[in-house]
Parts: sequence; structure tokens; C-alpha cells
Amino acid sequence: MRTGVTAFKLAIAAFIIPYVFVMNPVLLLQDWTFATLLPPLITAIIGMVAISAAIMNFFIDRTKILERFALVTGGIMAVYPNDIWISLGGIGIIAIIGLIQYLRKKNNQTPGQADTATA
Repeated sequence: MRTGVTAFKLAIAAFIIPYVFVMNPVLLLQDWTFATLLPPLITAIIGMVAISAAIMNFFIDRTKILERFALVTGGIMAVYPNDIWISLGGIGIIAIIGLIQYLRKKNNQTPGQADTATA
């Protein structure tokens, strides 16, 4: 059972990405320019990072259950094709969760504790 759950966590991106390509063919470099490629590429990357973070239960800090739902929702909104406002709303949700987790992690550190990621 544990192996199957781990396999699911690792393979979720491989399951979602083909649908993103079908819904937004510019990501496959069909009829593209830099102006048409960059927004969907950036939002797809951010969305997939958010979905992966929700599944792995870690973004900037360990995620709580509501943060996981928000990350999945924001990630799906970010990869939604052909509507930049929905994608920007998803990125906004992801940014808010990132800010919440950053502040929580910063407040949980003791004053003398060094950040191990920068050391």
C-alpha cells in the first residue's frame, strides 16, 4: 500500500501534464511566439509546483489540510488554459499560502536558531 501511495505522489504530474498540453497546444510549440508561450508556460509551472506541494504535504513549511486544498485549487486554476484571469487568481491563492507558510516558519524559529537552508 505504501509503495502505491508513493508512486501516486511521484506520478501525479505525469498524469496531469498531458491534459495541460491538450488544452493549451502552444506549450507544444504549435503556432507560438514568445508573447503567446510565456504566460501559459509560467502559469503551468507554478500550478504544477503547487499541486505537487499539496500532494507531498510540504510547500515552504508543512502544509495544513486547508492549505493543501487551497494549493490544489490554486494549482488547477493556474494551469487552466485560455483565461489569464483565472490563472492569475490561482497564482494569487498560491502566493497567499506561500506568504502564510513563510510567516509561520519565520515565527516558529527561535531567535538563536539559524536557517539551515541558507547555512
